[in-house]
Amino acid sequence: MGVIRGLSTGPLMAGNWAIGTFTILALGSWHICQKRFADERKQITRVMENMPKRTVKDNSDQPVDPSTTSAL
Repeated sequence: MGVIRGLSTGPLMAGNWAIGTFTILALGSWHICQKRFADERKQITRVMENMPKRTVKDNSDQPVDPSTTSAL
């Protein structure tokens, strides 16, 4: 955009248009990226909540066999 303006106006006006165009495009891209990142985080959270909970087998109820334990 700055190049097009540079052909019809002075370099100062063309520079302003170039900086303005860059800023608007950069902000738009940043917002799109942040939105996608937030959506991905929400999706990961949903997947983790829907996963079945894994339980650790509790061996404290079972009697301990003395032949399998090592003597210190």
